[in-house]
Amino acid sequence: MTDNELQKLHDLSTLNRYAIDASDQIGCFGCERMWDPLEFPIKEWCDGNFCEENKDTPGEGNATALCPFCGIDSILTKLGAGEITTEMLDAMNRRWFTK
Repeated sequence: MTDNELQKLHDLSTLNRYAIDASDQIGCFGCERMWDPLEFPIKEWCDGNFCEENKDTPGEGNATALCPFCGIDSILTKLGAGEITTEMLDAMNRRWFTK
């Protein structure tokens, strides 16, 4: 993956609550796990407070997911990124977490 592609994917890891709600597959490039969010729901969020009355207003009441396994805000969604693969998560992990 190119650095530009990795950056675009990274941009999708913020303010992603609606994409998580609409996806049947999510993955964390921090711990490199993939799962169905209905099986292991996101319970912690940052970057804003979700409000039901704002759900149709982009940017209002959206929030960034924290991984339920590692606690990092590095979640990608199938809705935003397409099929989540181990190769994608590994490339993202190497780009953003390997020094």
